Amino acid sequence: MRAQTTLDFAIGIALFLGVLLFVFTFVPGILEPFEIPDEEDPALSDRIAGSLSQGTLGSPEHPYVLDRYCTVEFFDGNAPDGCNFSGNTTREQLNLEPWQSVNISLEGNVTGGTSTEQLCWERDDNEPGLNKSEYCDPNNDDVLLTVGDERPDDRGATITARRIVSVGGESVTMRVVLW
Repeated sequence: MRAQTTLDFAIGIALFLGVLLFVFTFVPGILEPFEIPDEEDPALSDRIAGSLSQGTLGSPEHPYVLDRYCTVEFFDGNAPDGCNFSGNTTREQLNLEPWQSVNISLEGNVTGGTSTEQLCWERDDNEPGLNKSEYCDPNNDDVLLTVGDERPDDRGATITARRIVSVGGESVTMRVVLW
């Protein structure tokens, strides 16, 4: 007697093809939740926020406490001596690729209201300090504390990292938006 018949061979091939079809159909779907598109973007926005709040705009000895002078100059587009950053543009200062867009802003509640607002630095001779952006006068050399590209209005995919920092004795939120 032969150990293999035509019927046994047909059943074996059908089972093999069925298992192979199952593997090719379901395994990619099982692995899909673990695939992160643009996985460097969350790390990049977090790296930018961490580096700005823990050393670039302050000192590593006092993380999250930003140097007032260097912070204002960073948002004003300058790179003065004595600060921990250099470069003519935000893209150069943060070492970004040409296809990456970023917006960095300081927001907070410095007027005692109930909501957070975009902030600016008033260079008033009598009392310089943080204020709501609507009260700042660019003709008076006040600096809007936002830098980088315009945030997209279409609510496209963005990645945001936030840090609570101190500037001029006030606690504010640094927001880094990357897209």
